[in-house]
Amino acid sequence: MAAWSEFVFFNEGVASELLAAKTQGPTAVLRTLGEIGLFYAIPGAVVVAAASVWGTAGAARAMLIAALAGYTIEGAVVPVVYEAVPVSYLWTSIAWHGPVTAGLGVFLLPRLLSRLTLRPMLLLALGLGAAWGIWMPWTWADPAVPRVDSAGFATYAAVTTAGMSLGYILLHASRWPDIAIPKPVAALIGLATGVLFVLQGAAHPVGALGLALILAVIILGLRRLGAARAAAAPLRPVNLVALWAMPATAAAVYALQLETPLPIAPEDLPAFALLAGTAIWLWLSIGGLRRRHSPAPRKATR
Repeated sequence: MAAWSEFVFFNEGVASELLAAKTQGPTAVLRTLGEIGLFYAIPGAVVVAAASVWGTAGAARAMLIAALAGYTIEGAVVPVVYEAVPVSYLWTSIAWHGPVTAGLGVFLLPRLLSRLTLRPMLLLALGLGAAWGIWMPWTWADPAVPRVDSAGFATYAAVTTAGMSLGYILLHASRWPDIAIPKPVAALIGLATGVLFVLQGAAHPVGALGLALILAVIILGLRRLGAARAAAAPLRPVNLVALWAMPATAAAVYALQLETPLPIAPEDLPAFALLAGTAIWLWLSIGGLRRRHSPAPRKATR
């Protein structure tokens, strides 16, 4: 989760810490990754609790749980979601964390690492790497953020993928997504996260009220879908090796962009991601809810 949320996204503050740490040796890199891992233990716990209660089968269920994770990151751990209402209700809580951080990183990619054969997995990794390399120049819109050189980004992408790979090994070892924790533990996680939401939102009462309504709608949507578990499957090691085509492709595309940037203004990339990510989340979540409760077709009678 942290890899997709912070490092693939290239959150300048966190990413710069990793870039600085890699010049100080492996110990500094591990310390930085460990600190970020602890930070993401909170939204990770929310995902585990929600998956334990409602399961993860189906795109709509996964997208609604992904939204809970996104709002936990931006509204319970840090107060970003309250700072630019109503756009901050969508970016990055829904538009990035929904389809990318949790949707792709936590739900879809672990499933594909277990089920795809080598060729489609390799093609997927190449596509993800190209998208990552195209996305990276979004930081160039801010003159205060120094551009990462091609060698620096190649190392950064490799370290990110190493951390991501370790995460997927541990995730599959836990038999994700067929995971269950005691209901009192899930309730305690929900209560503790609720307290964090209150503490972060206290200084933004209007934004906090709006977010509370959104969270209530998401939970009602999950209750409407009901519980449905997805089966666990073992990780295919060859697919984890193929995943390394992603950082290699990202580094190559980024190096090309340093020489000849694509005709896309850096400031337009977040706007495109906002629109595309929101549309994908709405399509998968609301579309799944409608299909779940659409009436069954009647049989023809004579």
